Amino acid sequence: MTGGYDVLPTELRAHASKLDALAERLGEAVHAARTISMADGAYGQLCQFLPAVMRGIEDQAGAALTAGAKGVADIATNVRYTADEYEQREDDAAVTFGSLR
Repeated sequence: MTGGYDVLPTELRAHASKLDALAERLGEAVHAARTISMADGAYGQLCQFLPAVMRGIEDQAGAALTAGAKGVADIATNVRYTADEYEQREDDAAVTFGSLR
C-alpha cells in the first residue's frame, strides 16, 4: 500500500456528533418504553394472561434499548478520543520533523 491514507479529525468529530444524536433518540425511545404499559384488562377476560406476558417482553426491550443507547454514546466518546489522538500524533510528528531541519 503505497498511497497511505488520510484521517480527518473534523470528520471523526462530525460522525461522533451524529452518533450523539442517535444516542439521544434511543434515550427518548427508552423513556417512551418505560412510560407505557399494557393495562391488565386490555384483551378482555379470555386473554387476560397476555399483559403479564407482554410485561416481560417490555422489560427486555427496555433493557435492550438502554444498552443500545449507552453503547452508541460510548462509541461517540471513543470516536472523539480517536480524533484527539490523531491530532496529537500529527502535532507531535510535526514538532519532531520540524526540529530535524
